[in-house]
Amino acid sequence: LMPIKPFLSFSDQARLLIQRGMESRQRLPRQDLIALIEADLRYINYYRFSAYWHPLRIPLSNGKKSDVFQPNTHWETIRSYYMFDRKLRSLVFEAISRIEIALRTQIAHIWAKETNLSVPQKNSKSYRRSFTTGKNNSPTAKSAFAEFLDTVDKYYKRSNEDFAVHHRQQYGIIGAKELPIWVFVEFTTFGNLASLLTHGLQPHVCQSIATNFGFRDYRFFISCINLLNDVRNTCAHQGRIWNRVWLSGKAANSLKRPRIPEWDYVWNDSSSCWCP
Repeated sequence: LMPIKPFLSFSDQARLLIQRGMESRQRLPRQDLIALIEADLRYINYYRFSAYWHPLRIPLSNGKKSDVFQPNTHWETIRSYYMFDRKLRSLVFEAISRIEIALRTQIAHIWAKETNLSVPQKNSKSYRRSFTTGKNNSPTAKSAFAEFLDTVDKYYKRSNEDFAVHHRQQYGIIGAKELPIWVFVEFTTFGNLASLLTHGLQPHVCQSIATNFGFRDYRFFISCINLLNDVRNTCAHQGRIWNRVWLSGKAANSLKRPRIPEWDYVWNDSSSCWCP
């Protein structure tokens, strides 16, 4: 069980860090160092900061970390790590936002083109069979396809955006599955799109989308999209970007396997890759 820890004021938290070996590059007197650390802890949670000083804790023989900091661990360094991560998170989120918008555009364009339908999400052979049937082929179980439409439908029904109100009032479209695909994708999240590519659309549709982004193999493209979705969600929730491993879950399936030489063009030939 996790031990119950006593309440600590901001100044007490600063004293605890100093007790464990936190120093100042400026060699400030103790009270000034307490005031410096406390000023940051008042607006940035102690626990949030802990991820940035964790690598500087003295390692133990059992592979864990002690509570004591390595010599010359400076608060200014910890703060600089945090500020760097904050700027990095902002830059990464802005870049992924551009990819997210482009992905919506390409999915809508290719999906409509491949099916010759303006509403392909409603009833299309472009879905994989496993996506449109219930779990274990049960006729009573809800399919991933139905769950996907329900999720997008919720965003559409509660949206107060002018174009959502327009389609509800002007055209009487109550459910998102009746929307033209170029409107439908505007109510999808990045996670919805990643799931649609991973589990929903037929491989040839995914390949057409991947090709337009400069990828020759749709599987690798999808693994990148899943990885970006993980990073995007972390950025959106103000999580840590710096010094962490991202290869987990769906993204790891392709990215963690041994290097495939045929995929090196993505990294080595920037001219072959689509860029907004």
